[in-house]
Amino acid sequence: MIAFLSDFGPGSPYVGQVHAVIELLSGGKVKVVDLAHDIPSFSIHAGAYILYSSLRLFKRGTVFLVVVDPGVGSNREPIAVQTRNYFFVGPNNGVLWPVIERDGFVKAVILDNDRFWLKPTSYTFHGRDIFAPAATMLALGVDIESLGSPLSIDRLVQLDIRRVREVDDGYCLDVIHIDKFGNVALSATREDTILENVCVDGHTIICIRNDCIRAKCVKTFSEAKPGELTVYYNSFDFVELAVYMGSAAEKLSITGGDEICMKRPRV
Repeated sequence: MIAFLSDFGPGSPYVGQVHAVIELLSGGKVKVVDLAHDIPSFSIHAGAYILYSSLRLFKRGTVFLVVVDPGVGSNREPIAVQTRNYFFVGPNNGVLWPVIERDGFVKAVILDNDRFWLKPTSYTFHGRDIFAPAATMLALGVDIESLGSPLSIDRLVQLDIRRVREVDDGYCLDVIHIDKFGNVALSATREDTILENVCVDGHTIICIRNDCIRAKCVKTFSEAKPGELTVYYNSFDFVELAVYMGSAAEKLSITGGDEICMKRPRV
C-alpha cells in the first residue's frame, strides 16, 4: 500500500497523474490511500506534522509517498528511506525526518538509478517521474538498495516539529499547522506537559507578538462558549488553539511559522 501526501491541492491534476503512474507501473496491484493534498503550498513543517501524526494508523510495510518539495529540480536529493516499520519516498528537505527519528532509521538511498524513472523525466515534477515509480517498486517488494546509491543518516536533512522555549511564567511554541477550521497546531505534545504547567483554574494566557488574550483550557470544544478561545491536546496529542464555532487563526491573525507564547495567569 502507498499513502500519498502532497501540497498539490484537492482536485489537482498532479494528484491524478501520480495515481496514473502507480496504476501503470503496478498493473493495478498497489492500493493508494490519499492521506492529504491540502498541505499549505511549500510548507515542509505542515507536511512533516501531518505525516508524523498519521503514522501509527498505517499497517507495517506501508510506503509513504511525500511530495512537499519546494526545492524540486535543485541540488536537494530525491530519496527513499527504510525505517523499522515503513518506507518513505520524497525529497531530502526535512519533511521525512520526524517520522524517521520516531520509527527508527534502517537504511536510505538517493534515487539516482534512472532505470526506475519515468521517461522523459521532468525537472519540475519529480513527484510523478521519480518518487512515484520508486514508491511503486517498494510497494511491489523491490529491494530499496536497487533504487540508488546508499545515503547515510548524517546526510539526511533534519527538521524539528517539536520545539518548546521556556520563558518566564510559561513557554513559547511554533505554529506548525493551521487546518481548514482555523485550528492552530503548536510544536509541543502531551508528553511536554505544557498545559499542565500553564493552565490555572482552567485558563491560560496566549500571547502573539505584543498582544495577549485569555484562553480556556478544555478537553473538547463543547466545553467553551461559541466564539471563545480554547487550548487543548488535539486528536494527534499536539497542543492546539481553537475558537468554538469559529477560527483561532482569524481571531489572533495567526499564520504558519508564528511563535505563540503561553503563560500562567496571575492570580
